[in-house]
Amino acid sequence: MPLRAGLILVLGFVELTVLLVLWRKFYDHQRQTMSPLNTETKHDEGGNVLKPLNVTKQLIITAVATNKVTMCLFQRRISDICNILSSEENENKLVYQNIYRILNTVMINPNCWLTSLVQNCALFRFAHGYDDKPVTQEELAFPLAFGIRMHKSAEQAEQLLRSIYRPHNVYCIHVDMKAKNSVFEIIKNISRCFKNIFVIEDRESIVYSGSGVIKAEMKCMLACLNSGIKWKYYLNLSGQEFPLRTNLEIVMILKLFQGANDIEAYDYPKHQEERFKKRYISSGYRLVKTHIDKPPFGYNIQMSKGSAYGMFSRRFAEFLLTDDVANKLTKWLDDTCSPEENIWSTLNSLPWAPGGYYVETRHSSNTHASRSLIWRWDKVKCYGRFIRSVCVFSFKDLPWLKSQPHVIANKFDINDVDRVVVDCLESMLLKRIHHPLLQTVDRNYFMNLPQLRFYRKLNETMKSTRFLNQVKQKWMKEHPWKIF
Repeated sequence: MPLRAGLILVLGFVELTVLLVLWRKFYDHQRQTMSPLNTETKHDEGGNVLKPLNVTKQLIITAVATNKVTMCLFQRRISDICNILSSEENENKLVYQNIYRILNTVMINPNCWLTSLVQNCALFRFAHGYDDKPVTQEELAFPLAFGIRMHKSAEQAEQLLRSIYRPHNVYCIHVDMKAKNSVFEIIKNISRCFKNIFVIEDRESIVYSGSGVIKAEMKCMLACLNSGIKWKYYLNLSGQEFPLRTNLEIVMILKLFQGANDIEAYDYPKHQEERFKKRYISSGYRLVKTHIDKPPFGYNIQMSKGSAYGMFSRRFAEFLLTDDVANKLTKWLDDTCSPEENIWSTLNSLPWAPGGYYVETRHSSNTHASRSLIWRWDKVKCYGRFIRSVCVFSFKDLPWLKSQPHVIANKFDINDVDRVVVDCLESMLLKRIHHPLLQTVDRNYFMNLPQLRFYRKLNETMKSTRFLNQVKQKWMKEHPWKIF
């Protein structure tokens, strides 16, 4: 024990020493060049006036001073550092990042730990800013539903939750059965502080590429539909995602959709068809392909492929849970591989699916509005780390993330890759929330999406429930159920 205590003291001393060195370098740079205390006007080589960096000693003092229970999140005061980190070019970016990292490591009050805060709902809601976000009439008239599937890091999931939380929306959280019990308990305690946050008790043990993902999603959809809140759209998220848009911006975007879904969908690649032509079984924590051929689906439906994530109209969510064809396909996909990649896209293409369409939308053509992500084979550089071929972003990806028009970014890991990038995105959202004129919606991008162009051609009669039911009846006569 004395050795361990001594080691902790040494590490703490090293961290504080590095902090002081970085602070000295930071302060010298401010004092010698663009410090607000220096009234001398500076010019660049072209004669243009250089604007002073709005990052001062007071910023660091504020960050340290907020090491109190009443203001546990000092990162809510670091917008100036984030502005530098998210710029395309800045020679001092690494300095600011290191200052930020060390503050984030050493300036932690045990009373601010999530496990402690959630024991006092009023304190938790205040410290994490759940009730200090202004809400417009436009948002109130367009409530949303969010489903979050998570398996680790209650802290990261909570950061996502507080960024999308509004009191008039509804939220459902599914914690993987394999997650640590402490993670589930924290999420349960959080939900007790709100009337519009629901946690699924009957949890799924999700195997990668298995059908548990769909089952968990359906449970959250049902919970949101039974909440009593008349939400307009359902957005499904993982606990490792983060919004690029404010709630108001999401509402502005979804109003452009006019009831259409945003679901990635394209023809299923021939070389991957064995994923639903062979039976798969769960073996421990992984999915295993068998040599058993799987009988075709009873209805003659063209399988599509797409993302597990999207933005679903309320009517489409109801359709997923109640339509008999949808239910049969969901059950049929139970022993296939990655069914979450074809369930939404395939059902969205059925001619009676509310908000549906049969046009191609995909990441590679930048027509899946829901998500910003970087695959290993994309031309965009990932500055973070690839995990299962998907980029896990770092702070160096901030300039790219800021430039994207999409709603959600996938994905992040604040524990093993980079927490700065998430803190900075949160800071940027807070700034736009409190300054509505800074709202950023690329209307031109959304209005030119193929799914919106297709849906705008439909009149109100063609979107009505009565008309869609007639379309289904005709389709059922032309496509009788077959038993194989």
